[in-house]
Amino acid sequence: MKKLLSVLLAIIIFVSLAAGCETGERETESDASATVSEAEKQLVPHLGDRDLEDFTLTFFTFGVEGDTDPYEVEQFNTDEQDSEPVNEAFYNRNRKIEEKFNCNIEVMLGGAWLEFPGVVRQLINSGDTSFNMLSETLINTALYSQEKLLTNFIGMPNSNLSLESEWWDGGLIEQCSINNRLDFITGDITVTDNEATNVILFNKDMVNKNNIEDLYTLVEDKKWTIDKMYELAKSVVEDDGDSLMTVTGNDIWGNIGTAQTVMSFVNGFGLTTTIKDTEDIPQIIVKGQDYITAYQKVYSYLCDQSVTAMDRYFYEWNDTNIQLVSKMFPEGKSLFTSNYTVGGVNGEDLRNSEVNYGILPYPMLNAEQADYYSPVWVYSNGFISMPNTVSPDDYDEITFILEAMSYLGKEMVLDEYYTRTLKRKRLNDEESRAMLDIVFKNRTYDLSVIYSWGDIYYENTYNVLAKVDTIVSRLDAIYDKMEAARQSTIENFS
Repeated sequence: MKKLLSVLLAIIIFVSLAAGCETGERETESDASATVSEAEKQLVPHLGDRDLEDFTLTFFTFGVEGDTDPYEVEQFNTDEQDSEPVNEAFYNRNRKIEEKFNCNIEVMLGGAWLEFPGVVRQLINSGDTSFNMLSETLINTALYSQEKLLTNFIGMPNSNLSLESEWWDGGLIEQCSINNRLDFITGDITVTDNEATNVILFNKDMVNKNNIEDLYTLVEDKKWTIDKMYELAKSVVEDDGDSLMTVTGNDIWGNIGTAQTVMSFVNGFGLTTTIKDTEDIPQIIVKGQDYITAYQKVYSYLCDQSVTAMDRYFYEWNDTNIQLVSKMFPEGKSLFTSNYTVGGVNGEDLRNSEVNYGILPYPMLNAEQADYYSPVWVYSNGFISMPNTVSPDDYDEITFILEAMSYLGKEMVLDEYYTRTLKRKRLNDEESRAMLDIVFKNRTYDLSVIYSWGDIYYENTYNVLAKVDTIVSRLDAIYDKMEAARQSTIENFS
């Protein structure tokens, strides 16, 4: 009997413990579910919940109603759902932010691009507060910055920006700050900054016709260099029979280019006109041998008029016929073109072209170069800044919304833009899609170009147009001007 009681007692104790364990497990699982559920409720987890009490964030950008490029306005706000998937993703992002945080996101258009800077200056200098964020081209934004019209994002009080996070462009922040000041930023809040990334296009049918080695493999093997590009460009040149290379006949060129791409090639070598010291102060290095060698490599290629059809070699900049040169690649009359950005691939000429084209990063200087680098075109918008007319009392709300927009740009827009639109719609082969990952890996910004120190961008352009390799003497001639402009910028940022 005692043995039976002992057995029954043991069973009761075991069942009780088991039930307790199961209940504990259910409670733990319930608690975990509650935690997950709570996290799911957070639209932007690191910002949490908040009522912004109907605060309005207004972006001011160039454009005329009904006449803007894709995404330029919609990336900041659109009041209507769009059949274009990326724009619809932007629409959904903004509506979620407005509904969750009780705020408003609006866009104000300031007219045509050429007139826009005058409008910006007039409004800021007059103390206008009709907008609290500005979106402009990178080069114009830098001008406003030097004129002390903008606000520094680094160390901004009451800021909610996580600028070290992946949804902001860390490359721009690292490369473009001066003396620990930065008046403009970009990231997944926009896509036009990505559209501004320069690329090389090539004619795949021409590659096959001329038995040219696989260009994608060259890139992957780190053998895609300026010398190799020049060699291959030479190999396809074909006169149409009149012993004269023109852009109006049926001649086949190795490359279609513009003088403005000089700096793009140099930046593609991972070289810029400046390096920054430990105090975040840029020092000009254009007299260094590495820079001189890089420039001369580019000069030899672009100035070889038997290989490269440069638009300004045939027409003045204001001649409408100058467009004939850029159209030659879509017409199948060139192996390479350096005239395109990522956004340009979506242009009408290529959409209507029968050319089977592929995309490549800019070539390396030589095989010893560590990686590929992609220059950013400074005349595209998508770079945002805050006018100095904004009250510090509003920094909190403004940066809260900006942070939410950029974070949710990564979560809700990036895949639609990068994977579905860029890779699947604009490119028709897996290899080119893989090239895009290389293109976006290392984007470069050149401070002398952005801040127009010594007009180096135009100086190199004019030097190539003159077809006289005088880079050493020309840099000597403008160096003092560059240095004075650099010093002025640093003083403005002190």
